[in-house]
Amino acid sequence: MPQLGALYDQKRPLFRAAAKRLKAILEDVLAHIEDRDLVRAKLHPIRIKTLQSLQAKAENKGWKPCDAIHNCSDLIGVRIVCNNIEDVRRVAELIRERMPGAPGPFIVEDFIAKPQQSGYRALHINFRIDAGEYPLAPQYLGCEVQ
Repeated sequence: MPQLGALYDQKRPLFRAAAKRLKAILEDVLAHIEDRDLVRAKLHPIRIKTLQSLQAKAENKGWKPCDAIHNCSDLIGVRIVCNNIEDVRRVAELIRERMPGAPGPFIVEDFIAKPQQSGYRALHINFRIDAGEYPLAPQYLGCEVQ
C-alpha cells in the first residue's frame, strides 16, 4: 500500500498532536482522582500505530488506503494499569466524564465481565479525538485506552 505510506507520513504531525492531547486528558483524569488511596492507576506511554501495523490492519479489514487512517479505531493507543477491578471501572468513568465531545460513540468493550479464553481481563475504551489545530476544522482520529 504505497499510497498509505505517503498519507501516513503526511499525517504524522497530526498523530503526534492527537497523542499529546490524549496524554493531557488522561493525566488530568488521573490528577483529579479525589482519593489517590482508593484509585491507583499508572499511565503507560502513548503509542501511535506504526505504518506496518496500520497496513496489516487495512489489508485484513479490506480498507482502501485512503480510508485506513479514518477507519482505524486504535490509531492512537495507551494502556492504564490499575490496582483492581474497581479502579478500572472508576478510571473509565472519569475518562468518559472528561472526554471532550467528538462525533461517534464512546465504545467500551468489557473483557472483565467476559474475559477472553486466555484469561485476559480489561476494559477497552474507543473514541475519536480532535487533533486539529483549528476549532472550525476538526480532524478526528481513533483512540483506544486499555
